Amino acid sequence: TVDNGAFLPDEKALLLGYAQTTAVALQKILLREHLERNLIDTISSFVIALESKDPYLKGHSARVSLYSGELATVMGVAPADVVLMSRAGMLHDLGKLVIMDNILRKPRQLTEEEFELIRTHPVVGDKILRPLRFLACEAKAVRHHHERYDGKGYPDGLKGDDIPLIARVVTVADAF
Repeated sequence: TVDNGAFLPDEKALLLGYAQTTAVALQKILLREHLERNLIDTISSFVIALESKDPYLKGHSARVSLYSGELATVMGVAPADVVLMSRAGMLHDLGKLVIMDNILRKPRQLTEEEFELIRTHPVVGDKILRPLRFLACEAKAVRHHHERYDGKGYPDGLKGDDIPLIARVVTVADAF
């Protein structure tokens, strides 16, 4: 009865409907998060595979990831942004996947043509990540991690504060 605080039949049906809708929405969120995590893990595995071919590079992206996260933490950025910056550090050299091993591991100085090919890796990495909208911030870091504060970097010649903060953090970590 209404007197003892019980729900009326139509109220009960309405609340049950809301609960079911909420449960479905939460399940979709969890599935999306799992899918995103699996995609990031897969892409990270490609980077690790790339680096495993070269003892000089082995673990490089993992270190850049660690340093990016630590820098971001010390800078006092929001915890969610620390995660983004750390992830961007892991993915920053993704575009090197399309560069031939004989160029990446060349023991001698690169020719100008080979160096120009190496310089395409930020744009290639950005193109790989761009369809994954949830990695938009990381894609900016991937694209701009070779920009320079004086504007003499690549691929877009950005300078100063025009370089996204996430890219500046990854650049410092990469240089370190």
